[in-house]
Amino acid sequence: MLSHELVSDRFKGTGVWFYGSKQPGYGAYSIDVDGQSLSGEASSLETLFQQLLGGVSGLTMGEHTAVFTHTGSGPVDLDSIVFETEIGSDGFAAFTLRLAGLY
Repeated sequence: MLSHELVSDRFKGTGVWFYGSKQPGYGAYSIDVDGQSLSGEASSLETLFQQLLGGVSGLTMGEHTAVFTHTGSGPVDLDSIVFETEIGSDGFAAFTLRLAGLY
């Protein structure tokens, strides 16, 4: 089994989410954010797009590293990556902004 790093990105924010397809014959993947890993399987009985593959929120506002790695024999694809960040300053209301990029 070969591993293929598909995305490695440093971001400043409070969270990151990966969305992609789940389809018959698709493979396994892992997501690592700041050394915390989770693994998943993109295989499904039917073709489904824009499915949440995984991610994390609630991080301390700051710089983080996220890595999405293909770990299985079947293909894996990404539809978008959503980054969460805080906007505001002390004494003012802060909110979460979600930015999605299509890949």
